[in-house]
Amino acid sequence: EPVVLRKEGFLRGGEDRFQKATWRIFEHGSALVDAENITLKDDFGASQEVCEGGLNIAVFEQTQRPVWNEDENRFEQGWTNITSNFSGVNGVADAGDNGFDTTIEWSNFDFDPTKNYQFQYTNCLTTDGIPDSETEFGNNAVFNGAELKATTKSPGFTQDKSGRLN
Repeated sequence: EPVVLRKEGFLRGGEDRFQKATWRIFEHGSALVDAENITLKDDFGASQEVCEGGLNIAVFEQTQRPVWNEDENRFEQGWTNITSNFSGVNGVADAGDNGFDTTIEWSNFDFDPTKNYQFQYTNCLTTDGIPDSETEFGNNAVFNGAELKATTKSPGFTQDKSGRLN
């Protein structure tokens, strides 16, 4: 099913322990078929910056078959990493920057007008420790002239204890 241009974000768990946010922009191939390039600008909101090592953008194409994720050592449904087809996606911002502005280009690649595409990048949070569940992180992107906003929150933590006497 064709996606409508949108942006979403989530705080990463695991070893990143809610100290990084991943942002995804989705667009349908029919909107990209005639594009000569893609301009992408993002101004990070409060308490966010580019992580050590700089910022890279990964590009994915939706597929119908499970795809092997080399990093996670497992099959995942639906998205194939096609980043190697593009320039303007690596090192688009330096550590500590509060956003980026890039032009994504390609030469030997054609967007499929029947498929969905995802543009993904991760930034770091500058909060100390795990943010509380009321802390909201947001940023504003401009994707080929269309303004996109997204926010995400920490999932929060609950304490619950129960027991019984023997």
